[in-house]
Amino acid sequence: MNKQIHGIISVLLLLSIILFPLASCGEPEYAVVSEGNVSAEKLVYSVYEDGSASITGGTAPESGILVIPAAVDGHKVKSVADYAFEGNNDFFALIIEGAPSFLGSYAFSSCNSLTYADLGGTAYIRYACFSESSNLTECHSLQNVTGLEASAFSGCLCLTKAAFSKKLKSVGSGAFEGCISLSYFTLPSGVNEFGTGVFFACESLAYADLSSLKEIPDNTFTKCSSLVYPLIGNAESIGVQAFRGCSSLESVFIPKKMKSIGENAFSACDSLKTVNYGGSAASYGKIVFDEGNEEFRSIRPYPGLRSPSPCDFSSAADKAAYVSPDFVSASEKNIISGDFEYCLNSSGEAGIAGYKGTASDIIIPSEIDGHKVVALTEYAFGENTSVKSVDLGSTLTYIGEAVFYGCTSLADVKNGKSIRSVGHQAFYDTIWLKSHSDEEFFTAFDGVLIAYNGSSSSVMVPDGIKSIAGGVFTINDRLVFAYLPASVRLIGSQAFAFCDSLKLVRAPSVAEIGSYAFAYDVGMTCMELPSLIKCGENALCDCHMLKHADLGDLIEEISGAVFFNDQNLRTVCIGKSVKRLSAEIYNSCMTLINVYHGTREEFGNICVENGDNYLSDMILIPLSGR
Repeated sequence: MNKQIHGIISVLLLLSIILFPLASCGEPEYAVVSEGNVSAEKLVYSVYEDGSASITGGTAPESGILVIPAAVDGHKVKSVADYAFEGNNDFFALIIEGAPSFLGSYAFSSCNSLTYADLGGTAYIRYACFSESSNLTECHSLQNVTGLEASAFSGCLCLTKAAFSKKLKSVGSGAFEGCISLSYFTLPSGVNEFGTGVFFACESLAYADLSSLKEIPDNTFTKCSSLVYPLIGNAESIGVQAFRGCSSLESVFIPKKMKSIGENAFSACDSLKTVNYGGSAASYGKIVFDEGNEEFRSIRPYPGLRSPSPCDFSSAADKAAYVSPDFVSASEKNIISGDFEYCLNSSGEAGIAGYKGTASDIIIPSEIDGHKVVALTEYAFGENTSVKSVDLGSTLTYIGEAVFYGCTSLADVKNGKSIRSVGHQAFYDTIWLKSHSDEEFFTAFDGVLIAYNGSSSSVMVPDGIKSIAGGVFTINDRLVFAYLPASVRLIGSQAFAFCDSLKLVRAPSVAEIGSYAFAYDVGMTCMELPSLIKCGENALCDCHMLKHADLGDLIEEISGAVFFNDQNLRTVCIGKSVKRLSAEIYNSCMTLINVYHGTREEFGNICVENGDNYLSDMILIPLSGR
């Protein structure tokens, strides 16, 4: 870090402590009447005049789960004291059962074994409370927090998300400084105090909604090298170096209300090409630009545009009925009928598996030997250079991988309005696919995104698209953030594989992801799929920076080496819906914690296939029935 910048931030942090005093959580102060008390759970506490208690330290149990109870020896726990557990590495999980008024300064600082924290009804988090707890990955139950003091989570290298409610009113300087795994943040409306350098050097932060702020303070996003989607639609000023070093930022929206842009606000934003402005060209000229913004000012603004829309980051599952269009053959051998080979699934439906004819114009039959044709299976017409057109009819729902791969003469594809799933490279190297290369989003059939031809680092998939074909974004080195609207229910195989720069995918309604859908996305730190019902094998394998994964509360089976070789995986949320687990899902992982949405007894009823040699080494935290 530049010494001058670091010095400035240090001074600002000290000022923030003055501006955000320790009594700012609104609690009256009472005298201590006894201290050094030890509970049966080996927690050390002090008692105050009003009968409340403050936890001042203690010994973590052998289970490694530190529980702060709602009351200790009959005294309501009102706080955790300053420095109470600083540097304590004997616990990996923290569970607060009550609603303490505040957690003290440095209370859990440098707790390097701490991986999971549930803050219960905590109302306030004081200075540097969790700072430098380098393995803290998940921090739950932040909905009652009204304020964060400076450096509250600074240096939490594994923290992937921080979701607050509208109760939040203040955020201190450097609150998330150096949280290099934090990939998104939404600031609730109503925050009236927001410090400097809050996200300084948050290298994975791709999306940030600060649209409720009128001022973007100094150094807010300095060195946020993955930031591509900042929302600042109500800002009237941008502070010094606010976006300095946001090297992935391609476009920024400047609100009509903007009055001043501070020194070096957008310096070292090497990818910035577009400035969208909410006012007129004349009013843009009235904005006061401080020194160091010469390159920014040289970019021609596009006036009269609206601010980008906020993305939906809610985690509510979409429980609407969903039927997978996949086709699984139950036949031992293919059956030949005329020019076609076909196989049958367990329901007696047919999938065309090959073509022996010579016609250049092919019509896919709706029925073959009395069996409804619902699929074209893998490589069925692969490298047939004679076929020029194909009529897919009205009964197909599924096209497998490489079905028309290398059909270099294929120029016309008709019908197929019931097709909802298309495999990887299904139309690779066809004239038909190439003829749509000028469309940013090429969609066909029943709302299937067949190809993406854009080059943006942030992709907002249009509403109405129902599925992403296999391989659509494969090996897209520019892609940092992808948002899929509620209409998208299916992500095909390898759809986002090998996207080295990808930090964040938001897919709130996706019910199924295919095999290797996000494989080898080496920069992605967090994956949440609240509506998932079916997960393909190796779907998230070799995601070397993945630290947190939540597959939702609807999926019943997790298997097929889903997290194979995810070497930095720290927490996996397992829904109460899960009935089967395969031990191989964690092969070559360092997963420390399974967070289970049911009880320990219910977890014991899950069927574990292929042995439990990995699962037995995992730590379990049941979220109900504690």
